[in-house]
Amino acid sequence: MRMVSLTLFSILLFITGYVSHKFRIFQIINEFFLFLWQEGILVRFVKAFSGLTLVLLAIFIPVWKIAIREAERVWVLHILVHCFRVTW
Repeated sequence: MRMVSLTLFSILLFITGYVSHKFRIFQIINEFFLFLWQEGILVRFVKAFSGLTLVLLAIFIPVWKIAIREAERVWVLHILVHCFRVTW
């Protein structure tokens, strides 16, 4: 019986340590985000992230459309040359 109680005590001790450790991690993360919010770092990060996203999309979308147009043009030329023996 002594071994069973020792095992139960060890399991309960592990569970309480695990829970308190997880609570401490969440507490540290919470304090970190509060610091970011109070200093205005979080707002600046969101503005910078959204700005960079818009810039990259403004570059990516036209390049993507050009790539689609060129791929269709190459496909049509391939059909004309190989299927219909059209040469320039």
